[in-house]
Amino acid sequence: MYSFSHKIRMASLCSLLFWGSAPVCAQPSTPIVHWELQIIQEGQQVASFAGQTPLGQSHTETKHYSDQPRVDCNQPALELSRTITITPDNLNPTKQAVTFTLETRETLAPSHTSAAFDCPALAVPRVVNASHPAFVVPLDNWADWQILPRNPVLIYRLRARLNHS
Repeated sequence: MYSFSHKIRMASLCSLLFWGSAPVCAQPSTPIVHWELQIIQEGQQVASFAGQTPLGQSHTETKHYSDQPRVDCNQPALELSRTITITPDNLNPTKQAVTFTLETRETLAPSHTSAAFDCPALAVPRVVNASHPAFVVPLDNWADWQILPRNPVLIYRLRARLNHS
């Protein structure tokens, strides 16, 4: 059986502790961005998304909903959806902001321009695709991105904060 001196055992232990923790010390942790996205349509919040995403990673989510026709119109409900992909790309510590990449696909109910007493022809959903490659959001503040200026007015409102753990 081998017998090691006290100095060799201590040197081995210190070396093991140092080299075992070196990768952990050498790699700073990736910040986690907590974000909240509100969908504002014609001045009213119609949906929201929230998540925690590491800097540089994407989060994709789809929500389905339906648009009911008028009671006196014999038409089926429209199946609509909203898909978002949100990526916190960069953290700018001097500006206290996060730069996001946003992509969205909205399936919207058609605008009803018919007279109030007429049932419109069979409605066909409207698809809107939009992307913003560098949406800057100040930390702990809301920032707006207008997707559609009219029919309907559609705004994405985003807020972000960092994980302080």
